Amino acid sequence: MVGVLNKPIENNNFDINKLRNIDTKKLDKKQILSVSREFESLFINQLFKSMRKTIQKSDWLNGGLKQEFFEDMLYEEYSKKIAHSGGIGLGDMVYKFLISNQNNIKSEL
Repeated sequence: MVGVLNKPIENNNFDINKLRNIDTKKLDKKQILSVSREFESLFINQLFKSMRKTIQKSDWLNGGLKQEFFEDMLYEEYSKKIAHSGGIGLGDMVYKFLISNQNNIKSEL
């Protein structure tokens, strides 16, 4: 999978720290859209984690640590699919905000 600035994401894990050091003035629209979608994916994944905490685990279906790892990876992929197929609109809002800021900065120069 290709991540921020067309660099591969190792082991399909995404690190929020990669987004902190990005200079949006130097990105093109396609790269800004990719960053926006990845941010939305992280947000959706946090929603899933919060929702999963509300579900009571029973001994009957509790698979232990292996099941937790599987569920983490499963919901991470769900988050990516949702964000990259239209999402909940957060990625679009972030994209529009970054583009408008980029245009404002360019017009000031």
